[in-house]
Amino acid sequence: MVAVKSFTICLSILVPALLFSVSASSQSAPAGLEVAPGLHLTSDAIVWVLERPDTAPALHPLARNNATVADPAKATPSAASAKTRDAAFLHGPRATVRIHAGPAAFYVQYSKAEDDENHKPPPSAPIVFSLIRLRPAPNRRIVAWYEDPHPRETPAFHESVIEATASPSDDFTWLKITPAKPLPPGEYAIVQRVPAYNSLSTWIFDFGVD
Repeated sequence: MVAVKSFTICLSILVPALLFSVSASSQSAPAGLEVAPGLHLTSDAIVWVLERPDTAPALHPLARNNATVADPAKATPSAASAKTRDAAFLHGPRATVRIHAGPAAFYVQYSKAEDDENHKPPPSAPIVFSLIRLRPAPNRRIVAWYEDPHPRETPAFHESVIEATASPSDDFTWLKITPAKPLPPGEYAIVQRVPAYNSLSTWIFDFGVD
């Protein structure tokens, strides 16, 4: 019940705030920010991925995908284990956007000033972004899941967060997310979260690594 409530509260805060934030950021973000020779970010997309930045760089926009969020009491058991239940998932086995395995960097439209203003109170918690590896399942990709505990205990919430560093641009209009290690083949997503709730929103930007 706590986990579902956190999803609901998180979404109610993030969606209107992000709509305002993206609109304002789109107007203030510097069109043509160069991230590699001849490759420039624009406000046409909220999230971009730069693959192979040191060899043959290529820049791709990531589209937003809505996650389906499940009540832990009604969540569908995972095929992997009867003790695991889907908390949030994306439909379909593969993302449309594909990149090559290896080094990559992600850029998210961002404004620290808007972040600070739009997310206090309650709670005083800025939007942050995580890189998550999705778990494969029949006709879906699992964003997060519950481990069923003892019937009297609260279901434990899990997700596979990839270690990464995040640094804003000099004018705080883009947030660069750099994985600690090159990404191996698999399905991934950039997700938004509110630290105070330790939960993610349903605004997810998915991609695959081949």
